[in-house]
Amino acid sequence: MVDVEELMIKSVSKWLKAGEVNAGEKLQIIGSGKIDKERFNRPYLILPVLLLRTGEEKLLRLGPRNIARLVQSWGTTETSEWVGRIVEVVSIKDYPKFNRKGLILRGLPETHQLNLQLGKKES
Repeated sequence: MVDVEELMIKSVSKWLKAGEVNAGEKLQIIGSGKIDKERFNRPYLILPVLLLRTGEEKLLRLGPRNIARLVQSWGTTETSEWVGRIVEVVSIKDYPKFNRKGLILRGLPETHQLNLQLGKKES
């Protein structure tokens, strides 16, 4: 038997997909992003991120709920101030109506970011 899950996950997509991450994984925002009003059925914030486990650069599509969570975590709506900050995947939610999975995210406080940079274990 051949399991092709790894091959499917490692496709050449530049977009971060729910199947590529697990709850608890960390992403680092590496650019201020842009609002995309054309590609999808409604506007989304598109942020370039680094998947810290693999070092891969990906694009992360954020809807209003995840944006609100990050704003609440960091206290600013200016995405240029988010660059360098760490985002945690809290959970992966199933959306059966759309036949998709989505990421539930939160922004980590700066102390977590400093610990990651220094290579310290998180508590």
